[in-house]
Amino acid sequence: MRLSISFTTVGLVAILAVITEAGPQTDPYVENNGVIAFEAEAYTTQVGFQEVVFDGTTSMQAVGGSDSRLDYVIQVDTPGRFQIRIRAYALDHMQNGLYLALNGQLIRAPADHPLAGTADIYLQKVGWSWDPEWLGDEQHIGPVTVDLQIGQHVFSIRKRKDENPLIDKIQLVRTSSPDTEPPSVPTNVQATPISWNSISLMWTASTDNVGVAGYKIYRNGNSQPIGTSPTPGYTDTGLQPEATYSYQVSAYDDAQNESGQSSPPAVTATLTRYALADFDQDGDVDLEDFGLLQRCYGIVPVTGACIATDLNSDGFVNLTDFDIFRNCMSGANSPADPDCWNP
Repeated sequence: MRLSISFTTVGLVAILAVITEAGPQTDPYVENNGVIAFEAEAYTTQVGFQEVVFDGTTSMQAVGGSDSRLDYVIQVDTPGRFQIRIRAYALDHMQNGLYLALNGQLIRAPADHPLAGTADIYLQKVGWSWDPEWLGDEQHIGPVTVDLQIGQHVFSIRKRKDENPLIDKIQLVRTSSPDTEPPSVPTNVQATPISWNSISLMWTASTDNVGVAGYKIYRNGNSQPIGTSPTPGYTDTGLQPEATYSYQVSAYDDAQNESGQSSPPAVTATLTRYALADFDQDGDVDLEDFGLLQRCYGIVPVTGACIATDLNSDGFVNLTDFDIFRNCMSGANSPADPDCWNP
């Protein structure tokens, strides 16, 4: 049954009429020219709503309890943010609210909205309107948006409190397209040994149309990165001596677009096996090396030149490293034993 409703000077008068109910939705609604559009009565499933005709317009109206809802299946092929537009008729100022849901979860104002977190939807005026707004803190602010990922989703209109505006049409209008542009390729990659088993990498920062999220570091032509860095620098540790290492770097953004790898590869000279505590790599372990150990003591996090002074590679420069240094100390101009302590 549909309700045919006519408007009079004394209010809304319901007149029952036998009208064939619209058939349910059979195929997902898809995007066309940036818009996913459908009629309110062409639902997939519904609970507690009925079809009404008001001034020649077929609409849906909640007549059930708090679980009343209209469900629609939509198909998204390209992720993005969509503005939710609903042509609805508010009967009065106490009948102009509703909830929206996606896959069974209430849609809430996004974190970048002034009313972030609210789920209350407010129709702008009594009568017909198109663009609902978020309601909260005694104010209402639009637009109402939702972020949609690739796939099928169930979009729902739900009853809010005892409110039952007439719902005519729904449009999901794309407001942003996904970021598909990768960052620029990192340049000027420099690889510098800072100890017999670690190499420091530096490069010129990449640029991106939205923003660079970080960098991936590749070693010796391998297809899998050895690590990532949020900034244009990285320290590769735990390397073997008497070996040559080459590096390439790529940049990526929050949408996981990745640039090409830097070229040509940055190559270091063969790492030479020095005594573990020979920080200045002059062949002996003496007071000059001890000075660096003293300067790095207690620094957290251990970075730069201080990485070499973390002799047991535990992430700290502490008394344990002083004990190791004492065992390795040879004195000025006295050859140090490369195997004084084997990490």
